[in-house]
Amino acid sequence: MVGLQDSSVYKLGNFNELRQLTDTLAKVEGVNGVLSVSKLLNISKDTANNSFKATPIFKTAPRSQAELDSLMRLVNSIEFYKGQLISPVTGATLLALTMDPKYLNSSRRQAVMNNILGFTKQFEQKTKIKLHYAGLPYVRSTMTSKVASEMKFLPCWPWS
Repeated sequence: MVGLQDSSVYKLGNFNELRQLTDTLAKVEGVNGVLSVSKLLNISKDTANNSFKATPIFKTAPRSQAELDSLMRLVNSIEFYKGQLISPVTGATLLALTMDPKYLNSSRRQAVMNNILGFTKQFEQKTKIKLHYAGLPYVRSTMTSKVASEMKFLPCWPWS
């Protein structure tokens, strides 16, 4: 999970950077999928075929602030998303990433996390929006790196 709480993400340039980040992270080897506000679907009933129809809310990148504001009003009006991806109180939002278990449970996890963190750092530099990280892959990757770097400070055991 990558979270952010900065209302400037709903400004056109920053939102399109978030959209680009979402697309980029989805292409990282070892990442199965990414869900963010820029990838939400509008689900409507198709009575003719007795089914549901899912269409992207943001079919293309918004070209104006008015267009973005209009689409965000639509997102905020959909009950299914309320309190799920965007906090109605703070406006905080998140990107939810799923990792391929073959990467998650192997030494390749660190490379995937390094790629993800590299792209998110670029986003932070471009937008000046602080990102926060959570989730088992991030924690495992961070802890593994810290333990490995601290091992060099331990003296060699006398019997080794």
